[in-house]
Amino acid sequence: MAGEDLVTFAWGVRVPLRIGVSMGFSYERALSQRKDIFEQRATWMIDYVF
Repeated sequence: MAGEDLVTFAWGVRVPLRIGVSMGFSYERALSQRKDIFEQRATWMIDYVF
């Protein structure tokens, strides 16, 4: 919607498990008052590079 702003704050961490494999987690939370669209989000990820 025009004129509606959303401000968020996010942090995350990524940990190498072995060569070519890492696991991560991130968390994001809304800082603005408009919470009908987005309040919070958590994400897990696993990366494998070959």
